[in-house]
Amino acid sequence: MEIKKKEFDIIVLYAAENEYFPSQDFIEDFKEYWSEDELKTKFVYSDLDIPLGQSRYGGPVIDIPKNTAFPIARDEFDHPTYDISKDGFDANYLRFVAQFDMSEVGPYDQTALLPQKGQLYFFADIYNEKCKVFYIDVANDDLERIVVKHRDNFYQGCLIERFASKKERFEDHLRVLNEEAGELECADCGEDLRRCDCNAEYNEFKKEDITSDGKVWDAFVGGETSKFFGIFTEYQASSLREIEEMTFSNEMLLLQIGENGFNDEGVFYVSIPHDDLKNMNFEHCKCRWSQT
Repeated sequence: MEIKKKEFDIIVLYAAENEYFPSQDFIEDFKEYWSEDELKTKFVYSDLDIPLGQSRYGGPVIDIPKNTAFPIARDEFDHPTYDISKDGFDANYLRFVAQFDMSEVGPYDQTALLPQKGQLYFFADIYNEKCKVFYIDVANDDLERIVVKHRDNFYQGCLIERFASKKERFEDHLRVLNEEAGELECADCGEDLRRCDCNAEYNEFKKEDITSDGKVWDAFVGGETSKFFGIFTEYQASSLREIEEMTFSNEMLLLQIGENGFNDEGVFYVSIPHDDLKNMNFEHCKCRWSQT
């Protein structure tokens, strides 16, 4: 299998240890699934120090520019009503996904494509794969806090503790086949798949999909990373070629939130046309939630 050698500059996101919820009811509902140590990291949002404007993913706490209408779904509890139904979006289902203090992100952007200050916001309806992304050049002191409590997707919040610049390659999305478990063994002749020409129907992997050092592309490798830019992670993709086509299309990966302390299962990602990002135009972003 031939692996493309292109290298991508990415910005990796790391989650803070503590998570926050709309109310104590949520913690009570799920505490039986958490260990005693895990339970110590779960808080009601009002009991946690959330600095104004700090980068975050999900949850009920949103810091928005004062006197600005935002695409926020209505609260099932006691949130002020915003008349923001436009552009075909249903206000009841567009949820707050994330906001980024770009002064925190900017120093790690080796591509120089992202704004260096202000706030970048993400809202989404993952059922219909619709999203709204927009950038506002605003100082944190000019933000005001609103709370939107709900039980829909992204109800759970997490602060982003830090960012880091890294390189990503297609090789990073390969895994080593387990020879002891028989993953390299042909179902018909028992020979090493790298040397076998059987192409047996029951072989999980084909000869042409295996590298000389016994590695294969795995749709789930990469899902543990949250990042700006780089290679798409799509759990439903059937081949590395499909991922390559996505990655080298006229749309690039803008944001991916994975399973490294953010999502329990699944990957949320947003794409944007290359030229749009160069022009700071976020009107044509697309989103998807990928899960098995």
